[in-house]
Amino acid sequence: MTHVFGYGQASYDFSVPSTEDQEAFLREACMTLTEAGRLPPDAVWAGFVRDDATLKPAEFRQRHAASLLLAG
Repeated sequence: MTHVFGYGQASYDFSVPSTEDQEAFLREACMTLTEAGRLPPDAVWAGFVRDDATLKPAEFRQRHAASLLLAG
């Protein structure tokens, strides 16, 4: 079984979608891509990982939730 995880980061910029909206978009994209044969047929949505907003840019691997996702 292929597990598909989504990731999003909150932002202080109000023009950036919320992590809830990011999750909904990625969940729908997973379903659409699976149905279109672009992901393996056994692909399943395994969850969404979110990070808090930061005032300064941080590399993906240096963000708390992102580093846990990479470690998994």
